[in-house]
Formats: sequence, C-alpha cells, structure tokens
Amino acid sequence: MTIDELASLVYKDLNGLITSARGTDRGLEVMYECDHWRDHDSRVAFLLRCSEVVESTVTPRASDDLHWTDGHPVLHDHNSEHGMLYFSSRPANPHEVVGRLYQAHETFYGGWREFREYANTCGDTVAILGNGSGVLATGPLSLLREYEGAVAGLLATNIVETPRHFGDYGNYRALLFDDSFVVCRECEVEAAG
Repeated sequence: MTIDELASLVYKDLNGLITSARGTDRGLEVMYECDHWRDHDSRVAFLLRCSEVVESTVTPRASDDLHWTDGHPVLHDHNSEHGMLYFSSRPANPHEVVGRLYQAHETFYGGWREFREYANTCGDTVAILGNGSGVLATGPLSLLREYEGAVAGLLATNIVETPRHFGDYGNYRALLFDDSFVVCRECEVEAAG
C-alpha cells in the first residue's frame, strides 16, 4: 500500500492514533493505527517511514486525519525561494501596518505558522516602523508578496531575494495528522503486526 492509498482510506471516525514517532538514520518512523475502514471491530497498524525529513511536529496522540500533500501552507518554508521585505518610509499609522501584516499572515498560513517567525518583531514593531527604514519581514517570497500587497499605499517597500539555503531545496511534501505534520520527500507504508 502507498501513502496516497492509505490516506484515501483513513477518515475521522476511525479512532486514529499515533502510537510512536522516532528519529532514524533515514528520517522519521511513525507508528499509526486506526479502526479498519471496512470492519470497525478490528484495528490496523502501519509503520510510516518518512525520509529526508526537514521538519516535524508529530508526537504520540490521537489523530483522526491523515493526508499526504504537496499543497499545504507548511511547505512554503521549504519549497519556496526566500527573501527579505524592506521598508523605506514612515507610515502615518504604524499600528495599521502591523494589523494588515498580521491579517495577511493569518490568511496565508491559516494558523500553521506564527507571525513572529517572519515579521521583524525584535523589540517593538511599531517603534521599528517609526525609524522610517529597515527590515519589515523575512521568509518565503510568496509570503513577502502578500505582506507587500497588504501594506501597499501605507509605506514604501522592496523585496530582496536571498540566496538558497545549503543543500537540496524544494520538492518536499507534507504528511498531516490533524494539527501536526512531517515535512519530508518520501513516505513509505508498511503494514505492522
């Protein structure tokens, strides 16, 4: 069975459970079990072997959903080019700028990433804006374009692309369990005892 096949069979009422998650030389192994989709009186278990893992929030816990995707907000950090968003003017209302940035962030990531991971919040963002120039945010270019659009007309901005990270970049997928995830290149499925 492939991870796509397994993900298509798992649904909310199967009482899914992540029983373990452990690092290995190749990546991460996650043991997942649930009621059988055809016979709810029996349970099935699977060992999910994730390779080339770059990020994971998976821990043992109940998990009703299982998805394997290449289109999820957590992937922007790993599959997109990155840059810095600079500003070069003083906004009339710095609080409005911060509010618009925050709203754009929440729309873009849908709660999967924290605003403070990207916006320049060293000290006080409003005070930083009062300086009239500096770095407003860093992150994936697609996010920075959303930020730039959100504050258009409020201050002058410029996006500067930063060099790629070391190593291979892009082509990652996300293995999602409710509100936790693994970002990796591949996931193999093995039926467990």
